[in-house]
Amino acid sequence: MNIIKTSVIAAAALTIVGCGSDSDHPANPSTQVRVTHASPDAPFVEVKANGSVVSGLGNVDYQQSSGVITLDAGTYNLSVDAKLPGDQTVQVLDLAGTNLAADMRYDVIAIDNVDLSSTPTIQGAIISRSATAPSGDMARLSVLHAHLVPARLTSI
Repeated sequence: MNIIKTSVIAAAALTIVGCGSDSDHPANPSTQVRVTHASPDAPFVEVKANGSVVSGLGNVDYQQSSGVITLDAGTYNLSVDAKLPGDQTVQVLDLAGTNLAADMRYDVIAIDNVDLSSTPTIQGAIISRSATAPSGDMARLSVLHAHLVPARLTSI
């Protein structure tokens, strides 16, 4: 009977010690982001997070994509600025207040043609999914069908 009590106490102590581990809950949970420039008539762009250009994303051309960027999880003010002649920029996509949750992977994609009606803008799409890799022989596929709207149809 004494062996059983000792075993139960030892098991409880190990469980309590195991619960204090930070290996599953890091102090700064992270998220993953990839940015793609898919707006065919937009000039080079710079991608910003909270007002600062993201490292390596200061001169992104059409059909270019960043690698996967690891950030602290949290809320970000994301934006895309078009680079104009004479070192001028104009914000063309505003994704203020974007929540990037822990253990998620996001693809932020600039799509469609630039709308030059008053303030130049492009459209954005965000694809989100778990950052956990599929298991075994499974695969994960994300598809975004984003076609361009011809200018002549938007003026009707």
